[in-house]
Amino acid sequence: MTNDPPTTDAWAAAIGYFMLNFGMVEYHTFMFLEGRLTAEEFSRVKKWHLQDRLGWIGKYLKDQNFPETDQESFAHLTGRIAPVRDLRNLIAHGYLYGRYDPGTKSSAVALSPAKDLDVAHLPESRSVEFEEICAALNTLQELLEPLSRLAGFEPDPDPFGILI
Repeated sequence: MTNDPPTTDAWAAAIGYFMLNFGMVEYHTFMFLEGRLTAEEFSRVKKWHLQDRLGWIGKYLKDQNFPETDQESFAHLTGRIAPVRDLRNLIAHGYLYGRYDPGTKSSAVALSPAKDLDVAHLPESRSVEFEEICAALNTLQELLEPLSRLAGFEPDPDPFGILI
């Protein structure tokens, strides 16, 4: 095992794959809702935040008497989405600055909202290590499987052939 930091290509792949999977979670959430709501209801609900839409799905599972284990599993997964959503928002709407610490031989990406100029170098800036982005990606993949099934899709565990 090596202590070398992840390469730029590995960071780019992890962030790209993370964003693709987040988009797929959003897409399958919309597909599930569209199939169960009237056009008027869907027009209103599709404007909600992801957490709220997932909450609606959880309530639907309960109201439709889905097995208790499915309800609990879905609730557990959706409870883990808030930090993943926050990370996604920083990536999508902010800027990234790569950092490497030669002392620890670790690299991280500093994430900052675009409006906060020049904070990437400050100690209080939000840094993301490679393991964190991979853990967030795993959370998305865990959530995508039941959402795909509920929305009526056969999940493809690695549609791009680039599992990290």
